[in-house]
Formats: sequence, structure tokens, C-alpha cells
Amino acid sequence: MPGKIDGIDVAVRARQLHPGIAIIVVSGYALDLWERLGKLDPPPGFLRKPYRTKEVLEVMRQLTP
Repeated sequence: MPGKIDGIDVAVRARQLHPGIAIIVVSGYALDLWERLGKLDPPPGFLRKPYRTKEVLEVMRQLTP
């Protein structure tokens, strides 16, 4: 993302504005590195790159009622 904001910052702000929002985090980094940032609890929707369509669909099913 351009500028000084990253995807995690966007997710944090989205949660502040809409506490129940479903967030899918996609990263090429390991989950433990992302957790160490400490900005959000790891969501159930964490996808590590590369991912398959099947994995995206499963995460979407987990996050939607």
C-alpha cells in the first residue's frame, strides 16, 4: 500500500469503526511474525501466500454467518 499505512493498520482502523467486521489477512510472512506486531489478535482468516482458491473459500465460510 502506498504511504505510511499498511494492511494491518487498515484492519485495526476498520475494527475500530466496525467492531464486528470480518477481516481476512493475506501475507507472505510467517504467522508468528505477524502476531509479534501485536496490532490485532490473529483472525481466524489468516492466509499465507501462496494460497489456493479452496483456502480462500474456506476462510470466507468461517467468517460469514
